Amino acid sequence: MENEYKKSYRGFVLFFICYLSVMIGGAIASAYFLSEHATRIVINILCVGMALLTYIIYKCDKIYWYNGIEFEDAEKAGKERRDAYAKAHLKLFCIFAACMLAFSVIMALLSVSPWVDFAVGAVGICTVAICTVKIKL
Repeated sequence: MENEYKKSYRGFVLFFICYLSVMIGGAIASAYFLSEHATRIVINILCVGMALLTYIIYKCDKIYWYNGIEFEDAEKAGKERRDAYAKAHLKLFCIFAACMLAFSVIMALLSVSPWVDFAVGAVGICTVAICTVKIKL
């Protein structure tokens, strides 16, 4: 028998408070200590943060935090389907975050403008998010 599935957004709110704190702190610290790489660092914080959020959603079984998924639909789907759905999102965001981090290191070593990282990261994170639309519960 499946445990009761409970609706709560507390973890989501806590994540975003922490995430925004890290994002702001990272931006300020990198601007002060590594000014030439500040943009690069911030875009990687964004990508890793989104991958971390998908991990939290997977581990805490909170797929209704995703846009377009109602709590009632998630509850009806059952644990196995929710896990598969969350894992598919997790895989895409983690692969992109790892690739973005590697890309940034290479671009920094080649002394390429950090704005290239920002453009690739912004387009990439949007593309990954759009690609998740095809994932069905």
